[in-house]
Amino acid sequence: MNLKDSWHLPTVASLGLGLTLAVVAGQPKTATAQSINLEKQASTQVTFESPAEPAPRNTTGASSRDGGACTQTSSAIHSTTASLSPSNESSASVTSLIPTNDRGLTTEKRPTLFVYLPRSSASEVFISMEDEYENYHYHTTLPISDAPGIFSFTVPETAPILAMGTNYKWSVSLICGDELDPGDPKVEGWIQRIEPDVALSAELETADPLEQAVLYAASGIWYDTLATLADLRLSHPDDSQLEVEWSELLKSVGLEEVAREPLAE
Repeated sequence: MNLKDSWHLPTVASLGLGLTLAVVAGQPKTATAQSINLEKQASTQVTFESPAEPAPRNTTGASSRDGGACTQTSSAIHSTTASLSPSNESSASVTSLIPTNDRGLTTEKRPTLFVYLPRSSASEVFISMEDEYENYHYHTTLPISDAPGIFSFTVPETAPILAMGTNYKWSVSLICGDELDPGDPKVEGWIQRIEPDVALSAELETADPLEQAVLYAASGIWYDTLATLADLRLSHPDDSQLEVEWSELLKSVGLEEVAREPLAE
């Protein structure tokens, strides 16, 4: 189950990454369309290099709000109905998969966003995007499972494309009641679309999916790095090296708590 107006339900154990990302421009190729060269993979490391980007205009950065209205940590659930919550389930709250500066780059007109959603009583999430001047860009409401995991959402074809060089703030909120409430758990993040330079574009054209992830990471293009690795991991669920790469990548940007959470398929 993928993107366009639908969330991936967790079915696969999360991957680990021995990476440090550098985000690059370009459109990730479909991981399933190409096979992985195992010898090449063994010597490949995804290392993310965070770019020095100015803060978005008229903002105080991204935020996270978890009022506990409907999220349930593993310890809380374990004390009442242990069968509902495995002992290795993360106690993390709603978490956006972005670097610690809450900002990231993409080369995609309609990028993919990733969020960790904990076990909760919510059956829907509200997703919205606006530019740095608080002009509306897109919003939607989507159904979710009560199972915890890393979910992805790709901005659909029905939504406007991201303007080049413009900062956009996106947010994901759990809808705990019959309708969205200001106190519902919520996370926010920033994204900016850039144009890859000629050299990077040329390298991406001839690179396999893992090499593309390396190129994106080395260029500091976070969202494309993450999306490429996620596609690669889902298409090769038994590849332990990809699992390590994914995990290490998330840890390298301060996402240790969710680094081993299930990646929704």
